[in-house]
Amino acid sequence: MNEYLVFDQFTLFFKIFVIFLTFVTVLASFDYFKIHVIRAFEYPILILFVTLGSLLLISSLDLIGFYLTMEFISFCLYTLASSRYKSIYSAEASIKYFVHGCCVSGLYVFGTSLFFLSTGTTNFYSVATAVFNGVEYGKLEHELADAYVSGVSIFFIAAVLTSILPLFKVAVVPYHYWIADVYEGSPMYVTAYFSIVTKFVMVIALIRFFFSVLPIFLFHLSEVFLFYGLVSVIVGVLAALTEQKIKRVLAYSSISHSGYIILGLMPYNFGGLIASLDYIIIYAFTNVIIFIFLLACLSTVPGQYKKHIIFVSDLCLLQRQNYLAASCFAIALLSFAGLPPFAGFFVKFNIFTMLWNSGYTVCVVILIIMNLISTYYYLRFIKCLFFSPNNFAVHNLFISPTNYFVMLIFTSFLIFYPFYGVYLDFFLSHLLLNIFFCDF
Repeated sequence: MNEYLVFDQFTLFFKIFVIFLTFVTVLASFDYFKIHVIRAFEYPILILFVTLGSLLLISSLDLIGFYLTMEFISFCLYTLASSRYKSIYSAEASIKYFVHGCCVSGLYVFGTSLFFLSTGTTNFYSVATAVFNGVEYGKLEHELADAYVSGVSIFFIAAVLTSILPLFKVAVVPYHYWIADVYEGSPMYVTAYFSIVTKFVMVIALIRFFFSVLPIFLFHLSEVFLFYGLVSVIVGVLAALTEQKIKRVLAYSSISHSGYIILGLMPYNFGGLIASLDYIIIYAFTNVIIFIFLLACLSTVPGQYKKHIIFVSDLCLLQRQNYLAASCFAIALLSFAGLPPFAGFFVKFNIFTMLWNSGYTVCVVILIIMNLISTYYYLRFIKCLFFSPNNFAVHNLFISPTNYFVMLIFTSFLIFYPFYGVYLDFFLSHLLLNIFFCDF
């Protein structure tokens, strides 16, 4: 470990996991490229750059290094979002993502300058130590009360401003406006990469940032994170109810899942952190299944041949094309809905348990109600897939044996979570020991 990068068990495991998810996502896109005869030579280059930036981001131990790697990733993602150059929606998605990203980056830089002004350093642990010592010193020196209040105010403002960037990348309300348009406007294989790999990387970076730079403020900011998490779940669930396009439903679903992850971090204890890590791992597994299925759906209607799936109604009777693949897709949706006995139920139950034990009873009740409501739009997918009134399917499934095998493996992860979940929690707890600045 040096002042800029850290290499420990935590970063090693999640770097390997990011490479694995990237490999699976690119593998799932190969069939899509072949069928559509896409020769986007820039796609593997940009994916390689994003992967390199992701590995550096996970290891970042400096506010400036964190910002530079985040921006390096972001510029590649802006380009990927606009890679469907013949579509005006793709250009719109890229521009919206770029404009929102620039505004948030400016706020992060301003917060970093406040930290540097107050502490004289940008290293994560040095900033956290300086803030902690400054607050404790101010409490003891009553004659410096004015300076203490002023210093804590600067620290608090800097903490809020710097936290906006990772929260924006994870698409937490109220920094979520970009995600639905970006998901919809991007090509399906780019949307898959955003949803699987980018989301996972940004959550890990957010966890490293919060528990390294802001440990002393996490307790005081608990109401803020409660607002972020709870409103994200509510907005994500309610917004998805009226959507008819698959990508937009998944985008708003992603917002609600981000809310669950933030709420898992809010109790500020070891169990909550493990629960959030469990959640994002299962979220990534589930998204792999969903996007392998969606990437394999192609229209068979004359004049629209080879066009990818757009609306939920386009799923009608696809189970006749491949019943096992449709069943895997349905299991992934039921896991997203948090229904037992699939993995999604257990990871959400862990979040609810952490919040209940921390005294957030009303929050848990609201989350359970929202989870029940969210079941509607997940079951709507399954209804179209298996019980559509149409007499024929307008799409067909073209899944390679490799992707078919990957889909079955990840589905088994969702089904057999009760058997390996305890071992996963034990492994994650071992990774987290002596990693973060804070003392759990």
